[in-house]
Amino acid sequence: MTRFTFAFFALFAVQGFCFSAFAGSYAPSHPDPVEEPWRWRAFPETRGIGVRCIAEGKDGAIWVGADTGVRRYSEGEWRVYTQKDGPGAGPIHRIRVAPDSAVYVTTQEGVWRFHRWEWTRQQEGVPASDPFQGQGAPRLQTRDGTVWIGGEGCLTALRGGTRKVYSLTHVPLFGPLLDLIEAQDGSLYLASREEGLFRLDLTEARYKTWENLHAACSSSDGPLWFLTQDSAVVRQEAAGWTRYGVGEGMMDSPAQVVEGPDGVCVCGSHRGVAATGRWRGKRWEIQRHPGLARSLCCACLAPDGSVWFGSEGAGKGEPGGLLRFNREWRHFTDEEVGGIGDVAALASTPDGRVWAGGSRGLHVFDPLRLAGARSGQASTSSGQGGRAWRPVAQIEELTGPVTALHVTPDGDLWVGTRSAGALRFDGRTWAIHNTRTGLPSNGVSCIATVDSSLSVVLDHNRGILRQDGQGWVRTMDADLSAETEGLFQDRQGAVWLNGVSREGQWKAIRYQPDRDPPETTLTLKPDRVAPSGNAAWEWIGKDPHHSTPQEELQYSHRLNGGEWSPFASQRGYLFLSIPQGTHTFEVRARDRDFNVDPTPAVHRFVVEPSLWSTSWWIWMGAFLILGMVVLVKQIIQRDRQLSEFVSVVSHDMKTPLTAILVYIDNLLDGIGGGTLTEKQARTLRRARDNGERLTRMINDLLDLSRMEAGKLRLHRTSFPLTESVREVVEGLQPVAGEKGIDLTLTEEADVYVRADRDRIEQVLTNLMGNALKFTPQGGRVQVEVRQIDRTARVGVSDTGPGIHPNQQEAIFQRFHQVKKEDMGIGLGLAISKKLVELHRGRVWVQSQVGKGSKFFFTLPVEKRGKG
Repeated sequence: MTRFTFAFFALFAVQGFCFSAFAGSYAPSHPDPVEEPWRWRAFPETRGIGVRCIAEGKDGAIWVGADTGVRRYSEGEWRVYTQKDGPGAGPIHRIRVAPDSAVYVTTQEGVWRFHRWEWTRQQEGVPASDPFQGQGAPRLQTRDGTVWIGGEGCLTALRGGTRKVYSLTHVPLFGPLLDLIEAQDGSLYLASREEGLFRLDLTEARYKTWENLHAACSSSDGPLWFLTQDSAVVRQEAAGWTRYGVGEGMMDSPAQVVEGPDGVCVCGSHRGVAATGRWRGKRWEIQRHPGLARSLCCACLAPDGSVWFGSEGAGKGEPGGLLRFNREWRHFTDEEVGGIGDVAALASTPDGRVWAGGSRGLHVFDPLRLAGARSGQASTSSGQGGRAWRPVAQIEELTGPVTALHVTPDGDLWVGTRSAGALRFDGRTWAIHNTRTGLPSNGVSCIATVDSSLSVVLDHNRGILRQDGQGWVRTMDADLSAETEGLFQDRQGAVWLNGVSREGQWKAIRYQPDRDPPETTLTLKPDRVAPSGNAAWEWIGKDPHHSTPQEELQYSHRLNGGEWSPFASQRGYLFLSIPQGTHTFEVRARDRDFNVDPTPAVHRFVVEPSLWSTSWWIWMGAFLILGMVVLVKQIIQRDRQLSEFVSVVSHDMKTPLTAILVYIDNLLDGIGGGTLTEKQARTLRRARDNGERLTRMINDLLDLSRMEAGKLRLHRTSFPLTESVREVVEGLQPVAGEKGIDLTLTEEADVYVRADRDRIEQVLTNLMGNALKFTPQGGRVQVEVRQIDRTARVGVSDTGPGIHPNQQEAIFQRFHQVKKEDMGIGLGLAISKKLVELHRGRVWVQSQVGKGSKFFFTLPVEKRGKG
């Protein structure tokens, strides 16, 4: 015997009393399975089709004959047989299964045989009378000897000479039953013409209910322990059931049974006083704790081996609080704990902290703080308990009533509350789960771990949910989880659901989770996908034991071995823009017991390559590109040759033209001798003007040729741009005056640029000359110079005819003319644009037809030092 056990029993002997009466046997009672709603399952697919008869095939498939034809149900799937592949849509009179597994169906048109997935007509000319008209109630004798008789909204069972009639309004099933069968798994199938097909699970392999009991704990030595509604403790083991009441040494009001470090403990009340008890293998030893509280409601085992008990709260003359046993008893009053009120739940985390949830929130006990208080490291004005216990007040949701505490195998603490949802503490941070994050209700009555995943029982029959790491999933049948207040999983893997019926009767339901995973099948699986990469997939899952309805199966999929998608109920998915090539798609099903198909449905498919990625297209494209390269190269070479030709011709033309102009000037100046008549002088002046215009054209051609060849040299100097603009404006004033055009200049302070002054003045002359040329008599031309940030901008606006939008880009191209009758060859704007771009500027136009034009160009402003 350990020192702990010896000390515990010694205290019982000194402070308490020992009951050593012999225990009594116990005979548990079970409700009638027919009256348990969660054992019934309706098939909504059959409602309204006029079900007449049913049968089970050798393969376990259920055959349904109805007013609308015959249907087959197998592994969660319904198959409707039509006129093309079966007896048709007329009424089905009977369905029978032969020893060779063939299914025979009788209709008004004859007898049909279904064998090896083929229908054949066996007989014609069967009388058209309906055997179901006026027939008696269906009868069935099951393998256990029970005779079942269907009636109008009821079911009668004859067992061992006794007769019991069940009302089926709770199913709900109100119409007459037309057929009954017993399936291979022991369940009953019932056919109703109005309500359709129903299944009644009468087996106890997965479900079994005990009346007037609540499962409490599963001890390490094997037995299961229960609390009874009449205030006793029951022990179940292989040898049978044993009851411990007051007459057998138990306290008169046990509240909880837990396993301590050296055996099973019980807490509760005895004769109106808080009490604890210890199982000594053959008897119970009970100890009362006067001056504590009326009752102890909950208990837990801490990592250091101590056992903690929580009281129902302080009362008149009773300090309430918590009780701890660790070689000696230690009482922490409600005041020392921090005003916890009624203690509803206790739990201890691996770090040694003990957590208590009560009507006034969550409180925590830190053993290190208690050790510090004992060593005198801080004031003890509020007592050692006050130093060690403190409320968890930093989270508002934890200041209200706490209903459940649970520590997961990973060491996380989960807290259930009455109205704030569930909270998880991982040792560092709190996470809140409520209706805003996926819980259907904020009321939590119990939290437990089932098969390594967390389960939460919600208040007000909202069901049981499990967490899969990505969200909350409703699990177990809705009727099964109704009225459930608590659950735990025993050491054999069974899940126990403790509930209270509306009439106040206790019940404990043992649920054996299904261990067989579902199977997954792809129903739509493309082999080849168009180059767009858009592909749709569909699938279905099958639960081998029908424990999970088809609509509650969930699925997860992935592509090319990537991450699995979160489980969801969708039975299809559309992929978009899958890249070309070979891919692998996988999908797997999961049932509500969290069994996952270990062999997912797998399908390999190919996304066809795009037209331009095929080999012949690539070769054709390569030849086209090669041809284009050769063509462009030839064009560039011819363009270069043309530019060189223009340059040579222009240069050769300029030399004699210059000489001609010199001769004309000499004649006009009278150097050649003789006096010219007015007509001769006018003719020479016209020849000189045309020669000068031709010279300008040749100069433009030479400039353009040099720029395209990259041979134009710019002589950059620093100068005030405003001064150059002013000089050009003044030089063109006579031209403006001749046409009666108002030529004005708006300028800011001197804006300095570093550029080729002659070339910039060439641009200015070109833009202003065009404006004067296209502005009608009496019009207006405005020139402005501005500095915008680090850029100088020159604008020339006129009141001319304007430029159509579709020509505003083309006017800067070589040889483009707005009007074919315009004088010139269309190089001025092209040269201006290239000159400005060589100075890292840009040129653009803004114009509306009939409202004139505005030409702008910019140049970088020169950075000039201060002073």
